[in-house]
Amino acid sequence: MKSSKRKRSIILGSIPARGVIVVSKTSKWTASKSGTGNTEQFKLFQHAKPLTFSALFGLLQNDHAFADWYTKLLRDSPFASYFWEHPPLTSSSFSRGAEFVMIDAPILDNMCPDTEAFRSYFAGDDVATFRNLGGDAIPDRPVVRGFLV
Repeated sequence: MKSSKRKRSIILGSIPARGVIVVSKTSKWTASKSGTGNTEQFKLFQHAKPLTFSALFGLLQNDHAFADWYTKLLRDSPFASYFWEHPPLTSSSFSRGAEFVMIDAPILDNMCPDTEAFRSYFAGDDVATFRNLGGDAIPDRPVVRGFLV
């Protein structure tokens, strides 16, 4: 297959020995998926090497082509609604391979977002940072068109 500068997403099929499916691939980035039923685990690669969380967040911030590819990966989920979770991250784990899970969440199908609940945390920034209710974690949430994602 010829490589081009234009981004492509293709379904390549399963790799039986490991039960992994390559679900999205460009000339730079690849996402592999494993899991069945209501949970799917994704691992991200850049030039066939594991993409670190540090690189993931840098690319999301600075590379529009990557952000578009990653967003499409999330939008192409087979689930109507889902929980999207990364493993817990600390400054020492940013060098580990980037991965996340999508967990089917039909309970969210008919819910509407409460756009006012976190409005005070937004000051025109692209990311909202605040402590969780237990005070033991600081979740970061991207802001898209004024809404918490």
